[in-house]
Amino acid sequence: MKKNYEHVSILIDRSGSMNSIKNDVIGGFNHFIDEQKKVPGEMSVTLMSFASSGDTKKIYDTVKLDDIKPMDEGSYQTVGNTALVDSFVKLIQETGEKLKSLPETERPDKVLIVCITDGEENDSKEHTS
Repeated sequence: MKKNYEHVSILIDRSGSMNSIKNDVIGGFNHFIDEQKKVPGEMSVTLMSFASSGDTKKIYDTVKLDDIKPMDEGSYQTVGNTALVDSFVKLIQETGEKLKSLPETERPDKVLIVCITDGEENDSKEHTS
């Protein structure tokens, strides 16, 4: 494990039900990234957004924290239903596979999984809660 290296995988719900809290999501994400930049050590970020079943988008894949751009209304658009469970499972599996593929000496000593959602679920097809 690589000391003082943390990886965070973030799942952001961009389904239609998130529209009423859109500004909170944007502000919360940007605040989280800004605060993490103040913490000593190295951090990489994977960011995936989701809406309806099969509609996931990987925005960042193990990118250095300093390379994350602020989110805005142009980069966060709400649409569709909510495949929360399927998307969360996909993020966890892909994070595990990505980190497992790294040499042991390059793997982060801490891994954090974050989900920004209103908690609704109405469109997962592969997994149940």
